[in-house]
Amino acid sequence: MADRYIDYFEVSEYGSYFVTEAAALVGASELVNIPALQQRVSAAVEAVVVELEKIGIRRSDLRIGQADVDAAVPAVRKELERFYNFLGGLEDDVEIDRESFFSGDRLGNLAMLKPADLLIKLDEVLRGFLVPANAAVPERDKRKAKLEAVRKTLADALGTSSANTNRVISATAGLAAARERFLGLYNGVAKPLVRAMLADLGRADEYTRFFLDLQVDITEDDPSHAINNSAA
Repeated sequence: MADRYIDYFEVSEYGSYFVTEAAALVGASELVNIPALQQRVSAAVEAVVVELEKIGIRRSDLRIGQADVDAAVPAVRKELERFYNFLGGLEDDVEIDRESFFSGDRLGNLAMLKPADLLIKLDEVLRGFLVPANAAVPERDKRKAKLEAVRKTLADALGTSSANTNRVISATAGLAAARERFLGLYNGVAKPLVRAMLADLGRADEYTRFFLDLQVDITEDDPSHAINNSAA
């Protein structure tokens, strides 16, 4: 599932990703002037960054916040995978409710989850410990403590981002307008042009490679997206 809402911070992430990946298309076809398109997208990203700086959110703030999240995510994935495999390795006579931890008794593709959605999944797993049948989980307290530890690290990292997001929600009209200009160019110009170019080249299957928002997976009830949508 693609990311259907691109917030102020993701403008830089997704826009910069496209500009970098699009370099592979330079000179591939005369249909689209890729360097010119890269310049337009870069300028639109820069306009949003400038507006963020006007309300006190600097580039360094974005980098530091993202670095904290990036450092926490692998540990969460690893611990979820470890716990899932642990449950799967239990003997059949150990009576627990596996589906209360993992819906459908499936781990899912953790690598495709955005950090906020990964946190939601982790919370769902932790709620499984509240089910009476799971009082019999071997090493219950030890396993639960490890999951809670990585949850705190990720929640703290996302908390920094949430604080910044709250400032953006009450941001200026200039910031909102800059984001809308980026979205118009990114979704309404860059994507159709690249799709058409790739189709002409017989490389339509490469389309998602150039747009990071088409590669991520989000849950339907991601609260951070609900908040940002109300501010758009």
